[in-house]
Amino acid sequence: VDNAAVVARTSSTLKAALEFCLQKVSRKNRDVLTAFYAEGRSVREIAEAAGRGQSAVKMLLMRLRKRLEKCIEIQLVKGNSA
Repeated sequence: VDNAAVVARTSSTLKAALEFCLQKVSRKNRDVLTAFYAEGRSVREIAEAAGRGQSAVKMLLMRLRKRLEKCIEIQLVKGNSA
C-alpha cells in the first residue's frame, strides 16, 4: 500500500467534505470562520468588527466547529458507503 497515495486520497476527501459543509454555513458565519482561521484575526478583532462580545464570538466559533465536524462525519460516511 502506497502510504502517500492513501494520505493524498484522505486529504482530498476531507477537503471536499469541508468545502461541501462550508457551503451549508451562512455567509455571515463563513466570514467569521474565514477571519479567524484563514486571516488569523483574534476573537477580539472579530467581536469588535461584528459589534458582538468576545464570548459570543467564542461560542459561535465553537458551535460552528461542532456543526462542521458533524457534517464532515456524515459526508465521509456517505462517501464510504457510495
